[in-house]
Amino acid sequence: MEDWSKKIKILTILLLFIFGRSYAQKEDDLVFIPDTTIGNVLKLRNSASVVGFFDGNIKYQESFDIEEPFVCFLNSDTSEYMIVYHFYGDLQNQFSLFEVAEIEREHKTYTCNYTKYDRFSTESGIALGMGTEQLILIKGKPHSKLETDKVSVYKYSISKKDTTFLKRYKMPLYFAEYYFYENSLIRYQFGFEYP
Repeated sequence: MEDWSKKIKILTILLLFIFGRSYAQKEDDLVFIPDTTIGNVLKLRNSASVVGFFDGNIKYQESFDIEEPFVCFLNSDTSEYMIVYHFYGDLQNQFSLFEVAEIEREHKTYTCNYTKYDRFSTESGIALGMGTEQLILIKGKPHSKLETDKVSVYKYSISKKDTTFLKRYKMPLYFAEYYFYENSLIRYQFGFEYP
């Protein structure tokens, strides 16, 4: 009984330290941590992760408005789509860029594969519908911001070639872009720039 109470106390202290530290930091102090996963399964540049994400045959598509071959997925209620981009030179079923958006706003006409996922969210909790404040709490202050009529785009990137992150993936640049309409995330994409 005493062992359990000690373990619970230690776990509680550890969790308070981790979560308390992240909430105590100001948004300017946060270091941008890149996302690499959708649904805690599908990972950038990891062909083995496709098996856990989708059971069927992966059929690449090409389109006049997209340079790279891609695969399109729909969430379970068909309110969100995700396009995963396959760069020329990537291994089979290896994807280097993910894009997630609301279907009603984008009106894409690609052939999509149905999935069991309710939402396409990242490992850090990024999901459609969240507000700009939530994004900044998770990712920190954007590296740049673009404002148009009603859409705000928050941009982040990692471009220092000597970073451990870029070396691990053998890629020149990582970027993430988050599109907000009336303070609601309607589209986001993250991944690598084509080398």
